[in-house]
Amino acid sequence: MPKCLYSSCQRQRGALLTVPVCRSCNVGFSNDETHFRGVMLLAGEPNEAVHEVWQTKMLRSLARPDGRKRAADLAAQMVPRQGAAGQEHLIYPDRDERVVRVLRKIVRGMSFHHFGTIALPEALVRVETLRYAIPNGFLDALSRGDVVPEVFEYWYLDMRGDPDRSFDVTWMLRIFERRWFIAWVGLAPGAAEP
Repeated sequence: MPKCLYSSCQRQRGALLTVPVCRSCNVGFSNDETHFRGVMLLAGEPNEAVHEVWQTKMLRSLARPDGRKRAADLAAQMVPRQGAAGQEHLIYPDRDERVVRVLRKIVRGMSFHHFGTIALPEALVRVETLRYAIPNGFLDALSRGDVVPEVFEYWYLDMRGDPDRSFDVTWMLRIFERRWFIAWVGLAPGAAEP
């Protein structure tokens, strides 16, 4: 998970997963990660962690010379709709290719961390917003990763030993306690896309 989503206090409450990466690849994601942070902070009802990162890192980022462009990029992601309380604006993270690119990077890094999958191509990772409620007990059947719960949690199901699988690994990601994503890695040979 990008460090930009954590305040310094949050990073001290839980170990961040790190994986080896070349400098050019890591730097190549920095602008997208900053954009990703903004989208995640604005998508859904904020928790205490969101307020903490907004007051520190996000406001500082918006005050920089490129802050107006970053704000415009975020505003472009807002979709107006009529809600019960009147006009509201929503953000749909999986419609933003920059957000999806960072989510794929996260899943690729976790795949390396847990399974030693080196240089997993982005094309083998599919990510989308979870659109349905998770059935009671479902997450209990999955393995859970190291987390800082108010910022990032994840669960995974390793299906590599199942000959009838459609994917090798399924990931469930929760960001800031309210934004859920599901990801699939490594379409098995001969399997059809869902």
